[in-house]
Amino acid sequence: MADQQEFENALDRIGFGQQERDASIQASGCVNIAMVSLSTVDQIKRVCKWLNANLNIPISAMQEQLPLPLQSWVIGKQRLRQIIDPAEFTTVFALNQAQIMRQQLEDEARGDGETLAKAPRQIQISIQLESIFGSYGDLPQSVTWLRSCSIKVCD
Repeated sequence: MADQQEFENALDRIGFGQQERDASIQASGCVNIAMVSLSTVDQIKRVCKWLNANLNIPISAMQEQLPLPLQSWVIGKQRLRQIIDPAEFTTVFALNQAQIMRQQLEDEARGDGETLAKAPRQIQISIQLESIFGSYGDLPQSVTWLRSCSIKVCD
């Protein structure tokens, strides 16, 4: 029961009143903060829309958006096997997490649209070695043999 109260407190900190919290928990089936990671983004949005449409509980755009950073934060903590402390999740934290999520989406979108000219593999390997070790003169003894090797890459 303490887990559910901590989850309700986290929802309260991001703008969910008692009525919204109770209805969200009932509609989603999430009774603690760790269970948020089991929901998809679409399910979270559907719960908010369902509350608004079926129960006439007004859900603001901000209330609809802030559970998404909550989910992202919980998933990140679980992947890193870190303790999830619901007290850490505040409105400011949620907004920062939302900003990180937006930046990640922009980076992914930018990366999908970029076409990079590919250099020949031999040049790519040389550039990678120089970025790791500096110029060829600075290469450690264990990799100096690469200077004289001819690497043939077959695609």
